[in-house]
Amino acid sequence: LSRESSTRNEALNMLLRATEMSDDNAEYHAQLGLIYKGLGEFYKATTSFNTALELDPENVTAKVGLAATKKSEAEHRESEDGDEENKTFKPI
Repeated sequence: LSRESSTRNEALNMLLRATEMSDDNAEYHAQLGLIYKGLGEFYKATTSFNTALELDPENVTAKVGLAATKKSEAEHRESEDGDEENKTFKPI
């Protein structure tokens, strides 16, 4: 594992424990969403951001994170679609 990956995993584990101990802390859920987004786990990121917003509808981290996750997820889908088109045999 790279140092960055190791640090991210440590942060993820810490935040998972924190949300278990204090499930009503919106900021923990928002930070967890940021970690998941960075890992490309868009469903988990969206779930975490939505939980944060249920707890605190004004949580800026969750609002911005949710919007950024939706954008990243759409871009990821577009790039996958593009990859499929490039793999398709096209006669001349």
